[in-house]
Amino acid sequence: MASEKQIQRIKNVLTEWNPLGSEASSVSDLDDYDTEAKDIVSTSLITSSGRCTPATIRSVLEDAFDLSLDEQKCREVSKKVNLILKN
Repeated sequence: MASEKQIQRIKNVLTEWNPLGSEASSVSDLDDYDTEAKDIVSTSLITSSGRCTPATIRSVLEDAFDLSLDEQKCREVSKKVNLILKN
């Protein structure tokens, strides 16, 4: 499992991106994307490659918030998450 420091850094990436946009303020239990960061890590760690893919980012966030996300942005975020998980 990822360390708390890694989870916090992933939360920071998600918060900076803020895929919910202005709707984020209306989600009462968002907690700076804490649950989503943990879900992304958990899903990534059980894959055969052990890496975070754009599909993981997309799946977790679209399922959590009923969104339709840009593939390119998911790719950028997955790269950032993989760098965090390496360290």
